[in-house]
Amino acid sequence: MIKSLGARNLDGAVIAISENFGTSIMATIMAKEIGIPYVLAKAQSSLHATVLKKVGADAVVHPEKEMGRRIARTMVSGNFADWIELSPDYSLVEIEIPDEWIGKRLVDLQIREKYGINVVGTIENGVVDVTINPQRPFNKNLIVILIGSNEALQKLKRNREYDYKYKQSTSKNLLQLQKKSKVRNEEQVFIVEGLRMFMEVPQDQVKKVYVSESLYNKKKEELHLERFPVEVLADKVFQHVSDTKTPQGILCVVKQRKYEIEDLISKENPHFIVLDNLQDPGNLGTIVRTAEGAGVTAVFMSNDCVDIYNPKTIRSTMGSIYRVPFVYVDDLLALLDKFQKKKGHNLCGAS
Repeated sequence: MIKSLGARNLDGAVIAISENFGTSIMATIMAKEIGIPYVLAKAQSSLHATVLKKVGADAVVHPEKEMGRRIARTMVSGNFADWIELSPDYSLVEIEIPDEWIGKRLVDLQIREKYGINVVGTIENGVVDVTINPQRPFNKNLIVILIGSNEALQKLKRNREYDYKYKQSTSKNLLQLQKKSKVRNEEQVFIVEGLRMFMEVPQDQVKKVYVSESLYNKKKEELHLERFPVEVLADKVFQHVSDTKTPQGILCVVKQRKYEIEDLISKENPHFIVLDNLQDPGNLGTIVRTAEGAGVTAVFMSNDCVDIYNPKTIRSTMGSIYRVPFVYVDDLLALLDKFQKKKGHNLCGAS
């Protein structure tokens, strides 16, 4: 029957019968005996493959085994959407476009120089494009097709995993600083947001500045960011860590200042405000801002007052937090006694 099909005129044959061991071997032997120059056979096991090669198969494939390896490789490859092994040393992978590549051109990213990897195509909405324009910025929701050595691809994978974990850690820490006074006090820092608060912050108090990618690209020179430790965050990451509905794209981690009661009450022409059990963060910020305008030299608060480093309080101060000294005290009555022993003190209070 095989001869009647003109088998001698065939360039090759595929023996795809693998479930039946004996039939697969007989078909391979017959294909070679009638003169088919190239026979590719499918095997189910290593023993099956060995026998097929012994009886004349020119090539043997293990589709289930190869697909299993491919799926396993993809599952452990983390951020890679697919991993196709081209040889023991080189592979082709599909990767969701990293946030830091969005909006940038291939020529600017220098992927080959940095990682020893080539970009050979992109996939957008299911459409594959292998004619990449190196001057065209990458869009969101792209799948990028890369080819390179397994070592280089693993290095890229490790870098991406590290970046992801670092960003997760950074985001978590910033959110905790925004929301938890305990964390702020443990780290002795607080957060300010917005261009005005950034422009007024004393340089010696700045621990780190976080800038959204879009603001960094627009105003990097204007903001003189070289003065500070700076980290650029993807816009969606910045929006996630921001405490405002419409983020301006910049926030600072600022060192807390410590003031001593004795130093504050010993100043010439002192003018104090004492606050007891004030709970509204916006009101506290407004009082601090107004106090600066009125020439108040210090604000004293009972320990049960709202945290002055609450983000709402910070925004309400509109920068006065940097200039008006303040102290939380355990015993307001003891503080008032100290005032009475000093001459020339002006005191007003609110509760």
